[in-house]
Amino acid sequence: MASAATNSKGKPNGLFDSGLFKPDSSYSLKFNKSGTFNYFCTIHPWMEGIVNVNDASVNTKIPTYAVNQNGNKIGKFPLYNLTSDKKIEIGLSWSPMSIKTNEPIYFIIDAFKMPENTVLHLWSYNFILIQNGKEIYRTNGHTEMGSSTEKYTFSNPGNLSIKIESSQDPRSVIEYNTIVYKNPNSLASSTSNNQMQDMTKSSSSSGLINSLTLVYSVYAIIIGLPIALVIIVILIKKRII
Repeated sequence: MASAATNSKGKPNGLFDSGLFKPDSSYSLKFNKSGTFNYFCTIHPWMEGIVNVNDASVNTKIPTYAVNQNGNKIGKFPLYNLTSDKKIEIGLSWSPMSIKTNEPIYFIIDAFKMPENTVLHLWSYNFILIQNGKEIYRTNGHTEMGSSTEKYTFSNPGNLSIKIESSQDPRSVIEYNTIVYKNPNSLASSTSNNQMQDMTKSSSSSGLINSLTLVYSVYAIIIGLPIALVIIVILIKKRII
């Protein structure tokens, strides 16, 4: 009879062997690393089980809500605050609200001109991520009808600072702080975040076609097409004459 999980009899891999022990006896083993370990009964090799070992240093109780730099729940989310020069109000949220490694995180940015409290359309900004005191990512973007989105996948856990500053005046800046948790369910090997960013993101904050480029392209078509038609008509008339 074979294992229902692997369709084969268990095979020793040399990790551990309890040997035979009598009823009411027990066997203990200390695992020195995290991972998933299979075991089977040597007498009945189709009988098997799995031991999941988690790293004790990893906080397995990852919150489902957004937290600040101290791990406390953020009461009002999205976050809203004024830039250092009080000229712009920046709203920031992210999804999923619990930031974990090896998982794409979408940052949603809202910008309002103060004191008018009107949306900032096509406002250029710098988006900066600082983790454990080191800048790990920087890009620029612009708002569409006052909003924009940035995407990033974190490789390492730790404290995170999110800075948003005006491209025209870096002194006009705001900073929010939170925590990146180690994802216990993700694979250690993943595609480089920088490679993904280079492949999927131009200067557009959403990773799609830059809206400014799209607008200019439309203008070029609107202006260029009639000119091209006029040139064609002139060339045809010259040939007829």
